[in-house]
Amino acid sequence: QFGWLQTDRSVVLSHHGRVLIGAPHRDLASAVITRGLTRASQPGQFYLDGASGFEMVATAPVYYRSQRLGTVVLSRKLDAHWMATVREMTGGELLLVKDGRIVLSTLDEKHAGHGFSQTAEQVVLAGEPYLVRRVVIDTGTAGHELYFALSRAELTERLVAQRNIVLGLAIAGSLGILLIGFMLLHNFSAPLGRLVGVMQALSEGRYPQVVAGRARDEIGYLTNHVAAMVASLREKQDEIRRVHEQLERQ
Repeated sequence: QFGWLQTDRSVVLSHHGRVLIGAPHRDLASAVITRGLTRASQPGQFYLDGASGFEMVATAPVYYRSQRLGTVVLSRKLDAHWMATVREMTGGELLLVKDGRIVLSTLDEKHAGHGFSQTAEQVVLAGEPYLVRRVVIDTGTAGHELYFALSRAELTERLVAQRNIVLGLAIAGSLGILLIGFMLLHNFSAPLGRLVGVMQALSEGRYPQVVAGRARDEIGYLTNHVAAMVASLREKQDEIRRVHEQLERQ
């Protein structure tokens, strides 16, 4: 069930605490038994500072038909490989500190063994300021402390990049709104201008050709009504002209 996890050590304990699998890792089994996790009904997690190094340990109970059979224990070393993997995901630096000194970090190896004292949210490492935040882990880790550090210069670059993205989105949105507004204005003003020209021609006694189309909005309905009105006026005008011609012949 847990074969896909990236683990360094694994142990299976019976419900009595006997080691069924992983006999060489009795220190790991003893740590689980001491913490009472072999009786826990829910998965657990703690950090262990032992002979194998600093490890993150996870436990999970195993049940079959509501009967507890034992406990599965998996551990992962918080070593340089683990730190490098986390750094790829977060983009920040990790510092493992014990007794006030850096024992492991994703920075250059020259930082190992250097003193570390976080009195504020910022420290200077190799002359470069870093924003530092402590990662909360189990208190029983024999003095180990884990810190997440982010270079102030890198943070500034991220903020500038995010600002540029937000600014670009704002400019693109503004241009989109202007384009939509221009299209709406064009689609509204052009038909309205044609209607005004028709009314002006009617006031001068002319009957221009107005083509009715599919009405999609109020302007379209108005255009169709004007087209019907102009067609009716043109028919009346033709009728009056025929009557005048008839009168002239008489």
